[in-house]
Amino acid sequence: MKQNGLTVERPTKNRRSRVVVVDHRALSLIEAQARFSRERAELTGVDIAADPYVLTLTVSGRDPWDPDMITQYSSSLRPRLGPRP
Repeated sequence: MKQNGLTVERPTKNRRSRVVVVDHRALSLIEAQARFSRERAELTGVDIAADPYVLTLTVSGRDPWDPDMITQYSSSLRPRLGPRP
């Protein structure tokens, strides 16, 4: 959610937790991204956040990607990928 141009985390409207299910391929990609982030932080001498975001532009992992950026990126990929099988 955006407030005053900033992205903020918020709980669900009814304050409930959510379970996100991912398959082994998605988990492998998430783990690879986490390894890449740790290695990048180590190479640059930056302390990584205690609980870093997986999708981040910052070396420290403290700031998440802007959700609008993800939507725009995936929308730009759709025409190049073609129709769904």
